[in-house]
Amino acid sequence: MQSFLRGNEDERSADSVIMGPSTANQRIERWWCTLRSECIQFWMDHFDQMKADGHFDDSFIDKSLIQFCFQNAIQEELDEVAVAWNDHRIRASHNSRAPSGHPSMLYAVPHLYGGQNFCQAVDQAKIDVCLEECNFKDYPCDVDFYHICTDLMAEHNLTMSNDIFKVTDLYLNLRELIRLELRE
Repeated sequence: MQSFLRGNEDERSADSVIMGPSTANQRIERWWCTLRSECIQFWMDHFDQMKADGHFDDSFIDKSLIQFCFQNAIQEELDEVAVAWNDHRIRASHNSRAPSGHPSMLYAVPHLYGGQNFCQAVDQAKIDVCLEECNFKDYPCDVDFYHICTDLMAEHNLTMSNDIFKVTDLYLNLRELIRLELRE
């Protein structure tokens, strides 16, 4: 996508992104480590435990229920980690090419840190193509499944919560209700 947005009119567009392992890029590796330790690992462990306890079997129903129940909570945590990362301070290093400071500030006002703004104007037609190709969803899961879940929640007086254990209980309750409906 970066090469597409950069365009063919600039001969340097092929150099705007490097494909391959990021073993030489400590900052991106640090980001992935932070993302995993501050957010992703918890969810991986939680879902692994649900599977080990027999509460997830990789079916359409279970996958959709995971999306319905947990997607908003996961997205909120991802957003929090991104904000924390962008506000953390990068220490000065011996590498004169490596900037120091807060990533959000380095991006917003690079000239204050001895850098330059590398943002490139993008043709609106290319932005429109990208928007056309993206699927922005109004629902966290299949739309029909979403309505089934909200109907069952209303019928059985179930509520969504920000508490992970209550959300897990909601998942288990909805899973059982849907399975009962399918048996009838």
